[in-house]
Amino acid sequence: MALLRPFRGVSYDQSKAGPLVSLLSPPQDAISAERFAALQAGSPFHFGHLDLCHHHVGMRVSAEQFVHAGHRYRSWLQQGILRRDETPAYYLLEETFLKAGAPCQRLSVIGAVQVQPYAARVILPHERTLDGAKQDRLQLLRALRAQLSPILLLVDDQRATLLGWRQRVVGPPLFTVEAVGGVSTTLYRVDDPELMHDITARWSLADMVIADGHHRYETALAYLDEAGSSGHGHYVMASMMAAGDSDMVLDPFHRLLDHLSLEEVDAWQRYHAAHAQCRPVTSDDPETWRSVLEDASAARPAYLLLLQRGTGLEVLLVEWPAPSPSDASPLAVQVLHETVLPALTGLDVAAQASLPASAFASDALELAARLRVAQSGVGVLLPSLRYMDVLRVCRQGLPLPQKSTRFHPKPPGGLIVMDVDAASEAGTS
Repeated sequence: MALLRPFRGVSYDQSKAGPLVSLLSPPQDAISAERFAALQAGSPFHFGHLDLCHHHVGMRVSAEQFVHAGHRYRSWLQQGILRRDETPAYYLLEETFLKAGAPCQRLSVIGAVQVQPYAARVILPHERTLDGAKQDRLQLLRALRAQLSPILLLVDDQRATLLGWRQRVVGPPLFTVEAVGGVSTTLYRVDDPELMHDITARWSLADMVIADGHHRYETALAYLDEAGSSGHGHYVMASMMAAGDSDMVLDPFHRLLDHLSLEEVDAWQRYHAAHAQCRPVTSDDPETWRSVLEDASAARPAYLLLLQRGTGLEVLLVEWPAPSPSDASPLAVQVLHETVLPALTGLDVAAQASLPASAFASDALELAARLRVAQSGVGVLLPSLRYMDVLRVCRQGLPLPQKSTRFHPKPPGGLIVMDVDAASEAGTS
């Protein structure tokens, strides 16, 4: 059973910090490193000055920088740039965005969820994690003693539950921010005792799957181990949404192995020709690539193999044998990480935890551009995933490989912050 509770949120005082639109950090996969640096430079109180893990490929953060971020956070609280709510509350998040050109709305509740080991089978992961990202986040959590952004949890419930709660929220929102990272965001404070009780009672009995934020959840587990019996760090901030929400989007991260020798690129082509069906894709349009891939992956595991040799790019559709009717079909990302990568790179599943952030790309354009710069390498364009496929592997206790999914939209950084000490005290106040 998941244990959740309201908490005393920390948020910007716009009368002192400035307009919220100039302070929030768009999701990392929705903004370039150059644009993010420009936003940081635009305000001394931009959230990026705190969330040092909101960095991009090739950027490193020193231990001293994490310590300075902790001092800055406490200074902002003392100055009133950030303010902590007087009493615990839940926060209802309303996001509007476009999906295939059509307007969509997503509702979620932000609360404090008790951190429990995966073995308890209460909070289920759906993918493995990378070691480097967790090390950075643990340093930041130690320095700030605060969780800067919520993980995203899928709750075994229907959207109608959230719609009913939304109708019961009275009063104006805390704020509305238009089109940060393409998403318009409204946040409401939920402090009505009866509604808070209903949220706690209903969702404390529900199964939960981590949709986004595995690194932050496992960081919270590590922090809890360090805290021991001190009573601090027992909760993680989570944005909880109904798994039955039809406006949930599951896109993949793609794979990149750059700066390979031509012999290594050839080895990738030979291996796939020997073990799978390969067909050339003559178009150089990423949208066409996506259409070809989605059609092929409906019946069997499939992905696109991008082979860069000098200035030439060869694209192959790779289709793996379809499973027998009695077998559950493996996902393309599972085939890649459990069969292909060990065979061609020598990296078994455990060793893949050390893959660098540069091994992943968020879309086909980025993947192709980075291959062109490298002039020799291999890219793997993976298909979208269905939520039911993700849930199936969760229930089997077999997490997907690292960065298999990219759930969006994600809320911008800086909407609400949770002090780990205040979260632990919320149940006793």
